[in-house]
Amino acid sequence: MRVNQAILHSYAAGSCVTVFSEAPMDLSQAEIKRYVTSQARRSLSNLDARRGAFLPESAFKESVEAYFRGQQELAPFSAEIAHYLLGELGKQEHTPSTDVLVIDFEGDVDKTLNDLSDEDVEMMYEAQAPRYLAIVVLESRDAYMCEVGMDALGHQVASIARHHAILPNPGQKVSSFAVVSVTGEVRFCDVSRVIAGQSIQLLPEGLLQCTSEASSKECVEAVTELVGEVVGGKMVRFTQKRIRTRPASRRQGLRVRERRGRRGAGTGAAGTGGFLGISPGPRPLCGGGRRPRPARAA
Repeated sequence: MRVNQAILHSYAAGSCVTVFSEAPMDLSQAEIKRYVTSQARRSLSNLDARRGAFLPESAFKESVEAYFRGQQELAPFSAEIAHYLLGELGKQEHTPSTDVLVIDFEGDVDKTLNDLSDEDVEMMYEAQAPRYLAIVVLESRDAYMCEVGMDALGHQVASIARHHAILPNPGQKVSSFAVVSVTGEVRFCDVSRVIAGQSIQLLPEGLLQCTSEASSKECVEAVTELVGEVVGGKMVRFTQKRIRTRPASRRQGLRVRERRGRRGAGTGAAGTGGFLGISPGPRPLCGGGRRPRPARAA
């Protein structure tokens, strides 16, 4: 992956100050290069990203095409993007500190699925691949950090302070980003926000003005659910068939055992296989069960 340029525009909620950078960041610093490369790689390979195409009335399409043709510089072009996004986010009831990271890079989707070490980043940094423009919305989070200072008596004291503008770690997922290729392909991931009393996904509906298709993850889940329903339906039908046939075979076996018991009783032997395995009991005496009269004395 090769990062050509990257620029960061910032909004601090605590002080309500917006800073639009006038020049890209210095990518010769290892920390900056690794963070930017990680965000670009994760945006390109994220399975939650939806695909889309620019609508005919999209104004962003013309602007990004002009940028890829070299008719616009990254700083003013990205400042327009950040000005729109931060302005719309400011219409929320509670607006967190937010940074907009815009990255011009070249990368291959097939080579961005696994985590990379520092050596891998260095090896891939100069590689040639399709060109993309990534727009990453980084919502800052609060964090507690150690702060060293002096108290009223002049003693050096280490204390705890709360900072309100901490960027997401390179390994954390970002909920809102968009990636546009030089050929016009769009990938994005966004969450619904209530802006000016209306629920909207700001990137696809506001900035990009593009269509929305299912993500790779949603397609896999749909296929898995469909296969589960088909296999589950076969198992249900197979189970129902076994349930329907089992009582008939059981009744047939019971009738066979009953007939065997009756035959045993008819031959004079004690019944050994009567109905449900119960012995038919002693045979009746001769004469239909009447006992013979005792002989008279001569």
